[in-house]
Amino acid sequence: MAIDKLSRLWSEHQNDHFPAGCAGTDIEGVDLVLLDEYVAGCISTAAGSSDRLDGERLKILSDCRKNILKVNPKLPETAKSYFERLLQMTELALTENGWKP
Repeated sequence: MAIDKLSRLWSEHQNDHFPAGCAGTDIEGVDLVLLDEYVAGCISTAAGSSDRLDGERLKILSDCRKNILKVNPKLPETAKSYFERLLQMTELALTENGWKP
């Protein structure tokens, strides 16, 4: 079930550290710390509740997904797995809430 995987990934994410050297970094107009914070705020709600996400959170996650895809090719190697997990969580939460790519 997608929510189980989302909860597992969220737990891993909470026990990880933001990639060294990425704090204060802006790639293609995307602040990496803010991107992480926006995703985390929505995922903490999605992973901790059986309720569907509201429209505002779904819009935020959809925008974050686009931004992760935009910055991924330009991330340092040390940050790729961290942001790949953000992308996985974002897509799982969106899919669980009826989003279609």
